[in-house]
Amino acid sequence: MVQENAAGESDAPQIPPAALERWQTFADDTPLQLTLTKGDLDNLLLALRNLAIGQSELVAALAAHTNQDQEGSVDAMVRANEVARMAFGRINALIGAIMGAAAPAPGGGR
Repeated sequence: MVQENAAGESDAPQIPPAALERWQTFADDTPLQLTLTKGDLDNLLLALRNLAIGQSELVAALAAHTNQDQEGSVDAMVRANEVARMAFGRINALIGAIMGAAAPAPGGGR
């Protein structure tokens, strides 16, 4: 899912290609060690919050549609899309932080 602004450019933070390439070198069973910042965790928590709000907006859109309130339905769909875009950006930022900070655990972990 690619989020683009009116100019066709991505609004969301992009995962640095070097971090993605390094991440792909880790085997699936590699124990990892990483340090996350409060900002990284804020991205996770606020993304989850935005997804919950978006889901509520979709319920409101369906209810408005069922009640033949086209304007209310469209408004709720627009709000759902806006919060989904915000969640996408925060999730992408968190993924980038994890991929950029992760390193194999010393001694193989476990």
